[in-house]
Amino acid sequence: GSMARYVIDAYGDDAQHTALLYVNVADVGDAAMSLVKSWTKAGVGMDYVQAIDVAEFNYAPYVQQLKDRGIKVVHYIGPYQFTVRLQQAMAQQDYTPTAFIQDQTIYDQRYVDEAGDVGNGTVVYVSTARFDDTSNKEMQLYQQWLQQVRPGASPSIYGVYAWSATRLFVEQAVALGGRLTRETMIEALRKVRGWTGNQIHSPQEVGTKVTGKCIRVVQLEAGRWKQISPGDYLCSPLISIA
Repeated sequence: GSMARYVIDAYGDDAQHTALLYVNVADVGDAAMSLVKSWTKAGVGMDYVQAIDVAEFNYAPYVQQLKDRGIKVVHYIGPYQFTVRLQQAMAQQDYTPTAFIQDQTIYDQRYVDEAGDVGNGTVVYVSTARFDDTSNKEMQLYQQWLQQVRPGASPSIYGVYAWSATRLFVEQAVALGGRLTRETMIEALRKVRGWTGNQIHSPQEVGTKVTGKCIRVVQLEAGRWKQISPGDYLCSPLISIA
């Protein structure tokens, strides 16, 4: 809900001409359909929704569709290598939407390096602290340990959540002490609410298995990510699509 509302607020009338392109694999397809339903319910105009096969190398026809349909906001779901392929095709056809959006899977230095100039302006919504936030002690601690075990490695969303999950497990295990069993651990985890991994990410409802509702929005400019959403996190109620 938070990102759909941000799109409407930030891009105004252009939000009524939005496209979703996604890599054609089962899990991504399910996520894409959920996004279309929730964004439509929030008031975003989803004018073009299209799967792109994994084996597809020619993205030109999809870009032509974006141009022909007057699409102003493009959201893509897929691995960063395919994101770069799509953005290169957009550049080759002189197509520049008001916004190119993706989820936090491309909040990754490997994407920045591979995309180069075509990545400029890319908008990403993330549920973690920024990697370059020197005031966030937990983010800095994660990166210090990352460099100890794998010098030169870049931080990633997956790494942040793996770090957080480990902290959660250890904290619960210590609290249980001699009562620690698989059953008591599961019971304890069911009671966890608003887990932030010591402020490394937005509150997550671990116990109820409900998606977190808070994000921040960052944009890539000249090889660096900068936050463009106001304040700390944007938090909006989840949109029911049942």
